[in-house]
Amino acid sequence: LSFEPYGIWILLIPALWIMTRLLFVEEKKLLNRVIHFASFVYGINLFGFYWLAYTFHDFGHLPWVAAIPMSVTMLFLASLASALWAFIFFRYVYPLIERKTPGEWGLFLGIFVFYLAWEYFDYRFFGWSIVMGFGSNELLLASVGYLKTHGWRIYFFLFIALSFVFLIQAKKQGKFYWKTLLASLVFLLIPASLGAINRKNLKKFYARSQPVLMLQGNIGNFEKKIKELDAPPSFHNIVKQYRNLVEKAAIEIHAESIQDPWVVWPETALPILPISDEGARQQVEHWVRLTKGSHIIGGYEENPESGNDFNVSMLFDDNGYVDRYRKNILIPFGEYFPGDFLYPDIYKKFPVLNHFSSGGEQKVLVNRRGVRAAFIPLICYELLSESFVNQFVDSARKNYPDFPIVIVNQTNDSWFGPTSQPYLHAQLHRWHAARLKLPIIRSTNTGISQLVAPWGESLISGPMFQADVIVGQLPIPAAD
Repeated sequence: LSFEPYGIWILLIPALWIMTRLLFVEEKKLLNRVIHFASFVYGINLFGFYWLAYTFHDFGHLPWVAAIPMSVTMLFLASLASALWAFIFFRYVYPLIERKTPGEWGLFLGIFVFYLAWEYFDYRFFGWSIVMGFGSNELLLASVGYLKTHGWRIYFFLFIALSFVFLIQAKKQGKFYWKTLLASLVFLLIPASLGAINRKNLKKFYARSQPVLMLQGNIGNFEKKIKELDAPPSFHNIVKQYRNLVEKAAIEIHAESIQDPWVVWPETALPILPISDEGARQQVEHWVRLTKGSHIIGGYEENPESGNDFNVSMLFDDNGYVDRYRKNILIPFGEYFPGDFLYPDIYKKFPVLNHFSSGGEQKVLVNRRGVRAAFIPLICYELLSESFVNQFVDSARKNYPDFPIVIVNQTNDSWFGPTSQPYLHAQLHRWHAARLKLPIIRSTNTGISQLVAPWGESLISGPMFQADVIVGQLPIPAAD
């Protein structure tokens, strides 16, 4: 399985051993090798991304008889990149390696090059990797802060290649080969030790805790789309839901004597931009004063003249509106229709289609009231784009060197339904928290809302498909 339950992450290793034996030992025909590896990757895609069919059906209103074949075909096409790589490798690259480096070292080098290049050559959905399965082990995940994503990929596939060669030697000798056991132990001990050291150091650095409340509205996309079609009841239902959650949060804050809390709403929580409507602005400012903290609110910014909308993250404190960030990286079909510039009227003919535009600017939301922080707002899948996030973080560190940096991820995820996707998405966020050594507040519409420590540990998680206020303590640096 591509995205295994966290408790059986170790089975990634024998799974790749089996595939390696099939490709490098048992099969000799080029076509068979290509078919086997393409089927392997197609299985990964099919088991891991079956929720695309659910999305096409639920969000795109396609019947199942169309949604399932469409997703199956898309995943098949994605696996063709792996088939192409297997053909190139076994046709041209591996014969060269065998000639230059014969024997077991050639086998080792071939396996390492094959899998490592596949990591970068293959088509991947939103920045995932089988390597990230190790994120389910907290010590190994904490080591990502030292090794980073590229380092972990190299380390992991080095181990796969080396240990497989040892297994081949053991079979030839007809006995258990001690190097295999030693390699496995060293493989686990080195990153686990690095992870233990990193987590210990980070806990010292992030010695304070900041109270955070995440509002989980559990409002489906259908209700949001009704709002887009100017159906008044939906608008009032959405606002009423968040009013109830804010009041529940205020009761929790008062009962626990919480000081200067951060209250985070999910992506596109409010169906309007409060600063463009005086009544809405006064209402939001009242909610902020009620909770006596800072609010980061997901919302829509509509431009009636151009017809474009922006997916925004807004910061409010007890003085009112502070600033907003407009989402940069948009999701095709979900937030815009690819090629819409060729047929601009498509949004008029199909009003259920979203028409978001890219904000085009990385803007840090700076909280100067109460507990200071430089919030990096990353909406939905933006957090999974490493180069984009790295640039954002570098900018924040350069421009706000005296402010603690906190990543705020507001996401929806409701259109994926009760599938593996919300768990995969949450797991990938843990990986990036560990990679960046930064805390993450992840507020979602339908789950999984969670606070993630800078060493990748999930400190608290909310329920799935339930409106709730999730309260927790986020580690922040000991001194501003």
